[in-house]
Amino acid sequence: MNRRISPAIIFVWLGALLWTSQARARVVVSIRRALGVLISAAGILVLGGLASGDTVGGNLLWEDIFQVNVINSISFVETEGKRVFAAGITDTDDPVNVPYFIVRAHNAKTGTLVWETALGSFNELLAAFAVEEGRVFAAGSQGPLFGCHACLFSLIVRAYDAATGRVLWEDGLGTCFNQPDCRPSDQAEALSATGLAADKGRVFVGGSHYAFSSGSSTALLRAYDAATGNLLWENNRPAESPLFLGSRGGRVFAVTTVYDSTNHPLTLPLRAYDASSGEQFWEVTLPNGTSVFAVGPNKVFVAGSGFIRAYNAATGELLWNTSSASPRQLAVGRERLFAVGDTISAYDASTGDLLWADDRSSNLVTVHGAHVFAASGFLVRAYDADNGAFLWENYQATAMPATANAVTAGGGRVFVGGEQSRRPRHSEWILRAYDIK
Repeated sequence: MNRRISPAIIFVWLGALLWTSQARARVVVSIRRALGVLISAAGILVLGGLASGDTVGGNLLWEDIFQVNVINSISFVETEGKRVFAAGITDTDDPVNVPYFIVRAHNAKTGTLVWETALGSFNELLAAFAVEEGRVFAAGSQGPLFGCHACLFSLIVRAYDAATGRVLWEDGLGTCFNQPDCRPSDQAEALSATGLAADKGRVFVGGSHYAFSSGSSTALLRAYDAATGNLLWENNRPAESPLFLGSRGGRVFAVTTVYDSTNHPLTLPLRAYDASSGEQFWEVTLPNGTSVFAVGPNKVFVAGSGFIRAYNAATGELLWNTSSASPRQLAVGRERLFAVGDTISAYDASTGDLLWADDRSSNLVTVHGAHVFAASGFLVRAYDADNGAFLWENYQATAMPATANAVTAGGGRVFVGGEQSRRPRHSEWILRAYDIK
């Protein structure tokens, strides 16, 4: 499949096939296979001899290797329209310095860099990321540049123009927010963003507030106008810590851990709020050990050790509960729920019935159109989302040991991002794009 074949030979071969009526029925397939060979060979030349994927899809189209400091890693990959966005950190090897977060936008088809954020005047740690309606949103924590590894005292949320990278607005909480001379002695509290969701012109940020004097924590939930950054509403929950944040269909869903007076964890409430006002609609208590979440059009899915559950998004009613191995990630699409872990499994989203499964382990999953993609490291597999038919896989060795942290798909491409290690505590950011079919 990887041999270089002359285009002239291919077209002579196709011309001969056309002389028979039976061959005419196979022309489309033959052309696709021939072009697949040519693309594969071209891919080898461009990418320095990397092996190609199957001709029905999975060819490695481009990759981006990026390094500013000695530690660089992608945590999030999202795509919208003609662009793909990768977000993560870059850090030095100095134990007293903490990371900057970096956002890079690429042309999704060619991999050409469109824009990237610059290193700023503060240490910033990225915790959450989203893209919606031409805007890119990032949230995390911030601290001054004075050499304190633990001094990320302030919550920060920032919006960028997806086309140019221009900062549209930013907001923060904490007395050290955007204060370059702030010192630990000035700060009696620590705030940080832990989750972010964007939906229908609003941005929702979940975070935590820790008071050093009392040792108590508060879970924060804030809603912003996505265009202006104006705060629309906020909801604070004392003695709680945030765990998950998602939004869909005019509702916001948040999971927190509730603590007792001695700071021992008690329960895991899942709450639904009105996205426009912050009014709470309902609350249910999740099983202990719940650790994985996904939001579908009309349901909220949760999973933990040995189970997957579905709740009605409008009422909080438990719709179904099924036994399962411990999923590492969930994805929703085509009225199905996909779970990856020791296997990749597809469930009927309405009933919880197992529709199909494949006994291959994966860490990451995403759905796009009629396909579901699972990744374990930079081994990427594609399945028919409806029947589980295996379509293709691609494992092309990275230059160094690599870990994949994020996967997404759109516009005929699958994107996987992570890091590859040069040596202990030295890594470079890697983003790869594959064709779907």
